[in-house]
Amino acid sequence: MDFFVPEQAHENERFAYLCRSVVQSFLTISIVAAVVAICYFTMRENPVPLEYALLLGGTVSPVAGALFLRLTAWVNTSVILTCLIGVSVITVYAMLSNGLSSPALPFLFGFLVMGSGFERRRITVAISVLIATALSLLYVPGTFNLRPAYQIPLGDLPLLQYLGLMAGLTLMAIGLYTMAATWRAQRLRLKGALNQARIANEAKSQFLANMSHELRTPLNAIIGFSEVLKDQMLGPMGNPKYTEYSDDIQSSGHHLLKIINEVLDISAIESREVKLVDEEIDTNFLVTNCLAMLSSRSERGGINLKSHLTPDLPLLRADATRVRQIVINLLANALKFSPAESDVVIETFQEEDGGLTIEISDSGAGIPKEDIPRMLEPFTQVHDVNSRPHDGVGLGLYITNRLVKLHGGRLDIVSDLGRGTTVFIRFPKERILLSAA
Repeated sequence: MDFFVPEQAHENERFAYLCRSVVQSFLTISIVAAVVAICYFTMRENPVPLEYALLLGGTVSPVAGALFLRLTAWVNTSVILTCLIGVSVITVYAMLSNGLSSPALPFLFGFLVMGSGFERRRITVAISVLIATALSLLYVPGTFNLRPAYQIPLGDLPLLQYLGLMAGLTLMAIGLYTMAATWRAQRLRLKGALNQARIANEAKSQFLANMSHELRTPLNAIIGFSEVLKDQMLGPMGNPKYTEYSDDIQSSGHHLLKIINEVLDISAIESREVKLVDEEIDTNFLVTNCLAMLSSRSERGGINLKSHLTPDLPLLRADATRVRQIVINLLANALKFSPAESDVVIETFQEEDGGLTIEISDSGAGIPKEDIPRMLEPFTQVHDVNSRPHDGVGLGLYITNRLVKLHGGRLDIVSDLGRGTTVFIRFPKERILLSAA
């Protein structure tokens, strides 16, 4: 069977599998046609030469189609060509033997099922057109008494009709087998594509993790030495510009370190290496700590950082480090996009269903409603790279959302242009423990 598989197919496993399925169908049809021919001539007492020619053509045409496939590697054309020859032979025989009552009629429907089995639209449409044309050619002469003058004499018509029915059902079975083989080829193709995508994603995550580690080590040294210079720990530097430059180096280093840490986080999340270490958390205490960590930043920006914390909240079972990261990310975002003399407010409360919610709202520029779903994708920002007023690579919200989902929670964003943004971190009731009191 591999003799009929085109050489080009050996370079592509899935294409080779498809070609083998087609060739296998062709050869099976040829064998079925040969068996039918033997049975046919066994039943016939005095067959005419035209019958030999027609049945020989039907037996040889699938082999010719397989040879055409080997030479050209054109799957669609080889299938359509084979079906064209086969349908033509059947139509000619049927026109010369009782028309729509011919023993060959079931073959037409067998070809239709067989052609549909390849799951290719062009093949199915082409074969459907061929069979519709063949049935029209058989229907019109029979209806209007325009049959050819010469008719093959069939004295044993019922027996031959039974033989034709069996052969047609065999072709249908071949079509169903081909359909199953095609589905399997598609599954193999999808599985291969998924494996390649998974391998590529793992390689990307590993590369990012390795590069991030390689960059973070010297970067920590740069930040440390710049701090030594800025604080003049080894003595005065003489020129105040040196101190200013050291401060710039340290600020830039911290910014770059933040980006590298985000890249590490996203690599760990996508490779599913993040493991939550659950503990009992007093949410209000954690939020208060986060506010203290960001108080100097809010003062520098002239922004009022306010809190409305519901007393006696139940304890939360969660990873304290990751929850702190979630809250700080969202508060930092709110401070970044809020104008001076505005308020950033954080609230905590328990939902009616028993879940616990942390709400963070600001009065910044806001996000267009149609862009909100996009903001939870990696490397996405409201403004494009040339016009945005703030730095960042667009990973903060994505990482925050993934961390919330790891806790079984949900992150909701309510915003509109010019109306500020409110973010809800909703933890499910399954993570709620006893009262903090």
